[in-house]
Amino acid sequence: MFGLFSKEKKELSLLLEVQSGLVRGALVAYSEDHPPRILFVTTHKIPTTPDINSTRIVKLMLNAVHEVVSHVAKEGLKRAGNLEINKRSLQTVHFILSSPWIVSESKTIKVSYEKNTEIKKEAVQKIVEDESAALSKKYEVMDAESVEQKIFEVRLNGYAVSHFEGREARELEVSFATSVSSAKFINRIRNEVQKILHIPRVHYHSCLLLQYNALRSLSNHKNEYIYAHVHDEFTDVIVVKNGLCIGLASIPFGVKTLIRKMSLSLKITTETSESLLTLLSEHKLEEGEEKKVRAVLEHIIQKWKLDFFKILTTASPPSLVPRTLYLSAHFHFELFHDIVMMENEFNFEIISYDDLSENTHFEFEKASEHSRMIEMYAYSLLNMVQ
Repeated sequence: MFGLFSKEKKELSLLLEVQSGLVRGALVAYSEDHPPRILFVTTHKIPTTPDINSTRIVKLMLNAVHEVVSHVAKEGLKRAGNLEINKRSLQTVHFILSSPWIVSESKTIKVSYEKNTEIKKEAVQKIVEDESAALSKKYEVMDAESVEQKIFEVRLNGYAVSHFEGREARELEVSFATSVSSAKFINRIRNEVQKILHIPRVHYHSCLLLQYNALRSLSNHKNEYIYAHVHDEFTDVIVVKNGLCIGLASIPFGVKTLIRKMSLSLKITTETSESLLTLLSEHKLEEGEEKKVRAVLEHIIQKWKLDFFKILTTASPPSLVPRTLYLSAHFHFELFHDIVMMENEFNFEIISYDDLSENTHFEFEKASEHSRMIEMYAYSLLNMVQ
């Protein structure tokens, strides 16, 4: 397999992020003689619709991929040329997938042997591969393809080790994460890109694993925290204890889900519902209307809260749940901040994802849209090959 980045002096990479409600593309220049630069970022939102028919959603998503890649080809590469970066240096595309396009889970598997047994790399890999197959079966991904695997820690006889191969132990413990996606889906988004740009090297990633990788370096040396990304139709959650990821999960509820349910409850359009949420966040509703909206919200959000706190207490007993929460929720940070704090028995310190340390050493070109997510993904990918 090719490396994530080549040894050439300069190379462009296309980062293509596919969320539940948007597609975002970015051109990133990696160079031996200059800090990495984010040259161009473009975002295409998937329209909010009253129904969430899977066939329609996939069609809208592929259309968004087409629009983003077309804009990259027309405007992004032109901007790269203006900066004296040859478009032929675009050699790699990184597909970064979030729910529902990918399923990611973390696990710790323990194996006991009757006597001291030599631990081989193949034994550890088989544990991960078996779990990948179990994950595909659990979520009924019929044509599953393993997208990304990451081993966090290996313990022999209860002790963490950096080198395990060839050593003997009576107990092997492996903490890892694995991600699977539909092979058909992967082929469809790759083909959509290839219609416009012929890029030789292709890599697929779980957005959760890239975010976790970045958070490990940028979380101000905290080794216990929760990260929650509320996007359009899902909420992705990472739970970290003692510096290790002990929980990866997704809740099928996001900002658009909330907007859609509000419009049904209040018998208003999704556009009006979204406007009400914005006015609520900005404290611009009259007292009576605010009370009415909050009452509806409290009813709708109960399931999200139950699922969110269930993830936290499944990964760790309530008394040991991390008290730092990094929260990303588009333009609705204040709303979800208040929702979490409504029944906050954990007394969280809630920090906006945008306020994380910015020691990524990435530069945005002046004319480029700034995206904190893209910066974190680019930083994570760079760290993976250093």
